[in-house]
Amino acid sequence: MSFVFILTLGSTDPFFNLSTEEYLLREKSEDFFLLWRNEPCIVIGKNQVAADEINPDYVSARSLPVVRRMTGGGAVYHDAGNLNFSFIQNGEPNRAALCGPVIEVLRSLGVEAELSGRNDITVDGRKVSGTAMCSHGGRSLFHGTLLINSDLDALSEALRADGEKLAGHGVKSVRSRVANISEFTEKPLRAENVGAILARYMTERGGEKYELNENEISAVSAIRNSKYTADSSSCGAEYPEQSERVRLRCGTVCIKKKTACGRIEDIRIFGDFMNIGDVSEIEKRLKGIELRRGAITSALESVQTEKYIPGLTAGELADIITKSE
Repeated sequence: MSFVFILTLGSTDPFFNLSTEEYLLREKSEDFFLLWRNEPCIVIGKNQVAADEINPDYVSARSLPVVRRMTGGGAVYHDAGNLNFSFIQNGEPNRAALCGPVIEVLRSLGVEAELSGRNDITVDGRKVSGTAMCSHGGRSLFHGTLLINSDLDALSEALRADGEKLAGHGVKSVRSRVANISEFTEKPLRAENVGAILARYMTERGGEKYELNENEISAVSAIRNSKYTADSSSCGAEYPEQSERVRLRCGTVCIKKKTACGRIEDIRIFGDFMNIGDVSEIEKRLKGIELRRGAITSALESVQTEKYIPGLTAGELADIITKSE
């Protein structure tokens, strides 16, 4: 696998780093491979409600930033012991192909890593990486975490555990499900060392090193300041109160809606599902629609709901929305 440009970010600012991903996805046409780390923070999925995912007392006491990323999936804790990788390319992402270089490098270090479930890389059944993806204008972003020597106690304290999700994995806590890659190596391992090995792997296969120029840094900073640091982007927004929450094969789906006179006035779709399309497109189609199954399925007739919520048909979504009616 060869990517044209390999970029290792020196920043540990989560707002800047996520803004860099968005800038390269939306404004560039080349393929990129990024390596980056964040200061301690929580990064939530595009479709999640922050208050449902974080431990507010722990986050507040440690002044942890909470930032919303472009992709779906669940909330993750980042620190200097966690290495993030991103593939930004033209066309749709292929999870197995894009995880290939990461798994090959880990195996070269003696770590028997493998793909698992809908978005994980595991070692001996324990999660060492989670991945997510999205697309925009014919381009795609596929990124993931790599727990090298992260503070797993802090990870467990900072995030709220989903009991149903943990039960599905046969474990009782977040801490027992995850592991650092350094636990499986004979010699101590640091995130920056793994990053250097990954960068060299990609360079040897035709990649070229890349650095952001002053104009690009200014453009990224503009995105950071206008979007990613805004409270409403992460956890300050208000949502309709009436809600339905279900656990499906694709993940958790939570519907929050406001109704009046038998119609949907406002609706928001949340969850940790791995969507490619932007669920706001579905939300727009449902506003003003009668709150009955037939009207909802008719409004979504020309929409591939599986693109927005994997494995879910328009009829099944309508059943969730009208469940309490």
